[in-house]
Amino acid sequence: MNGIDLTSCAGTFTVNGGTITNPTGTGVMILNGSVTFSSSGAVTDNTGFAVDVDNHDSNNVTFSGNITSTGTGIRVQNCGGGTKTFSGGSKSLNTGANSGVTLTSNTGATITISGGGLVITTTSGTGFNATGGATAVNVTGSGNTISSPTGTALNVNATTIGASGLTFQSISSANSAAPDGIILDNTGSSGGLTVTGDGSNTSLGGNSSGGTITNKTGSDLSTTTGIGIYLNNTKDVVLRRMTIGSNQNHGIRGLSVTNFTLEYSTFNGTNGTNPNNNGYDQYGEGCIVFGNQSTSGLTGTGTITSCLISGGSARNLSIVNPSGTLNRVTISGCNFGHNGAGGNGSLSLEARSGATLNATVQSCTFTGSPGDASNFTGQQGTSMDIIYGGVTATPGTGLGNVITNNHPNNNIGGSNITLGYQWGL
Repeated sequence: MNGIDLTSCAGTFTVNGGTITNPTGTGVMILNGSVTFSSSGAVTDNTGFAVDVDNHDSNNVTFSGNITSTGTGIRVQNCGGGTKTFSGGSKSLNTGANSGVTLTSNTGATITISGGGLVITTTSGTGFNATGGATAVNVTGSGNTISSPTGTALNVNATTIGASGLTFQSISSANSAAPDGIILDNTGSSGGLTVTGDGSNTSLGGNSSGGTITNKTGSDLSTTTGIGIYLNNTKDVVLRRMTIGSNQNHGIRGLSVTNFTLEYSTFNGTNGTNPNNNGYDQYGEGCIVFGNQSTSGLTGTGTITSCLISGGSARNLSIVNPSGTLNRVTISGCNFGHNGAGGNGSLSLEARSGATLNATVQSCTFTGSPGDASNFTGQQGTSMDIIYGGVTATPGTGLGNVITNNHPNNNIGGSNITLGYQWGL
């Protein structure tokens, strides 16, 4: 039996307070119909869905009370219109092998989770799963977290992130398992993902308060397994105070990303197992890898600040753009450690065809790589503007980079920076 069951209903249904506690079925079921629904009551369900909104194509649904689930969480699916809002101060979803939030095929609907306090904990279930379309999906407020040790923590696929964006304090997926930790794949042009961490720590490498994503396993070239964070055709991604490491394919893999910020984060262990040209991974696997010879990795602007980056199988940080404009990526205050024995340059930026790629690298430390410490290469017809180091108005506070090379597989006889030009590679 459901706590509230509105099937094929119209009109207005309002609940002022009260509590629904552990019905044998769904806490609140809204199926078909056009009812305008509003509830300030609390819903707790330990077996089925706390809330299930299905095929509700018009008018609004609002839950402003707290929601608790140890069953199958919150589901909104097949909704073609209206706004579905969850604004209570606490949404606690501990759903084991089930997804905490499931948003599926909601073309025409807007789903907003506001007020903070969204705490999703699963074992192998996908924490937050939004697929198949929506006019907009928004998550706002403070204290939003996802922990999915052996599942994908956040999956947004073919679904528009709204202008208010998705904001989480932390996102973690930190046990050995195949699925990527975070997937943003075709998320529209309105908004992006922000991971804040504790909001205060600005130490080199941060304090992992933004979450830990480690030990993802999967076959080469997979986009859904073996990668810490997979970004494709997405924008305005901000990651702070995260630790990403020991992922079989990549730490972060990005294609067609517009605007990217990474701050106070650590990449450790070994990210990637194949340093060689391998299908769309033409430059090998690594810690942070944007683009390939056919698809630009990062356009718009980029910021990478105060990060510890080491252990890339091929490169620690790679940006390759065959088209578009990146103006500019600013890399500052980072420490680049050793990459893999079969790797090449630690930091490599490449403009191909007609791309524009501008970069600033300042106050960074490079401790060694088999190839170049930093490599900047422009193909015929490209434009690159590189600022490497610099000075300030105050003597003794220069912005220079420190380069050494104690990598045991160094094959160039020393440490260096390379500015290259390629005629038709």
